[in-house]
Amino acid sequence: MPTRFEAARTLIESSFTPFDCKCTLERDSFSVRIYDATDDMTHLVVTGIPLFKLDTPSGAQQVVDEIRAELAMTRLSSAGALSSF
Repeated sequence: MPTRFEAARTLIESSFTPFDCKCTLERDSFSVRIYDATDDMTHLVVTGIPLFKLDTPSGAQQVVDEIRAELAMTRLSSAGALSSF
């Protein structure tokens, strides 16, 4: 039977196509790296995500949604679409 981390990892790692995604379990948290496998270019790394966020399927989906929003902001920022005040 898969652990909650393994089940959530399957969901998370399959949610960011066309990019690849790697989840890494740490002591009491996990990290997610979104990257392009063709050139290994990293687009986003999120660290320190608490494991309790994976207690429910909806919690794992919320993590995916939050990472998608962060990835979108990062991509906009790197494209020069955002300006600082």
